[in-house]
Amino acid sequence: MATDAKRFAIGFLPDTLGYIDADAVPSGKLRFIKAVTFCNIDTTAKKVSLVVYSGSTDYYLVKDYSLPAVGGENTVTIPFMDQVLIAGDRIKGYCETASKVYVMISGKEVTI
Repeated sequence: MATDAKRFAIGFLPDTLGYIDADAVPSGKLRFIKAVTFCNIDTTAKKVSLVVYSGSTDYYLVKDYSLPAVGGENTVTIPFMDQVLIAGDRIKGYCETASKVYVMISGKEVTI
């Protein structure tokens, strides 16, 4: 059973709910989301959402969380998230304003 540390997403959140990962979980693999970091670079608070798309359904992990503006607590890391993604699952994200909130999602991919 091979286990690889992976970065599943890095970059700005889009202003419409869309895929932020590079690809779906491949057959014969599991992905474990270990930590998610959001960083608001704007001067106003921004709402962010994070979704696991599984089958044909969106499952919210974070929904409309208000991330404070620059000058406040503008970076939030959710450690030890420990969410499991199975073959075919994808990660989606959203921010109410494009190019204002960075996201980084890290974890492990396991061959089963």
